[in-house]
Amino acid sequence: MNVHPIFKSAIILSALTLCVYLFLKFAFPVIFPFVIAYAIMYMLLPVVNFVRCKGHLPSWFAFGSTLTVFFSLISASVLFTGNFFLRQFHFFINNFSIYCSYINNFCLTVCGIVDKYFDINKGTSYNYLSKKIGILTDNYSNVLFKDVCHIFSCSVSCITYIFTVTVIIIISMILLCSDIEKIQNKIHSLSFSKNAAAILTTLKESTFSYIKIQLMIFIINCIICCISFFLSHNKYYLVIGFLTAFIDALPVLGSSIVLFPFGIYFIFTHQYLNASIMFTAYILTLLVREYMETKLMGAHTQILPFFMLMSIYIGIKLFGIFGLFLGPIGLLMIKTIYPYLNKYFN
Repeated sequence: MNVHPIFKSAIILSALTLCVYLFLKFAFPVIFPFVIAYAIMYMLLPVVNFVRCKGHLPSWFAFGSTLTVFFSLISASVLFTGNFFLRQFHFFINNFSIYCSYINNFCLTVCGIVDKYFDINKGTSYNYLSKKIGILTDNYSNVLFKDVCHIFSCSVSCITYIFTVTVIIIISMILLCSDIEKIQNKIHSLSFSKNAAAILTTLKESTFSYIKIQLMIFIINCIICCISFFLSHNKYYLVIGFLTAFIDALPVLGSSIVLFPFGIYFIFTHQYLNASIMFTAYILTLLVREYMETKLMGAHTQILPFFMLMSIYIGIKLFGIFGLFLGPIGLLMIKTIYPYLNKYFN
């Protein structure tokens, strides 16, 4: 029975999409640590080759020295960041009552403006807001108290999982020192299909390009946000800057959900210079993301920004927060494999 090429292409695309979804949903979480280990070693391989060639050193020494420096830098960064976050959290707890007083005064100011604008009795909107916040706080406290055991068990499970995955990644990286070049040679010399080698190579390059560009955007926006909060004399500039850059990486939300409230607060408190810093930071982060995603992402992955955003949204709906990366990776897999399948079956 002859099938119209359009229907045949639709069937191929639907079957491929289903296979990619099943792979990302069930297979990828199992092989995730090994993929991360291979990805890190793949990125470190140019450094290893540079050390080995320029210094005329044996492979074992080049791999060993590179991994030693890499693990030392990562450990130092984690310890420094963790210590800084803990000190910032301790400082926040000690000054919590002061911040509550600031928020209360800000709410009084805003509610006073609302009362005056709508010509209602002074204190009406503030009393209404206080009542609603009190109800919300009581409900949240009750729910938190009831679920404290569940939260604790989830935290322990999460910490255990992260520790286990980290150990597996480290061991896998050490084992890959002697195997990564062999694996790459086998990928490039697959005998059962030349298309398979081309698909794996293209997919690997596209995926690494996407992840690298996303990390570049995150780092640049993190620096912009940290500097902005530092210039506005915020004691938690590193923590809030990091969180703002992380939220900026999420679709739809963006950095405006953090920077705009700060800017509005500074306007109401007559700190116009700090408000301009917040709004300028938002414009800069927006320009960085728009330029790098449109230009660099499109140049390396050949995917339009509209479809990239759609893949991120669908990925988050299907896989949760990890869909931020799994969605575009799934789209890259479909885009890379589909032309070969369509050509083969037609």
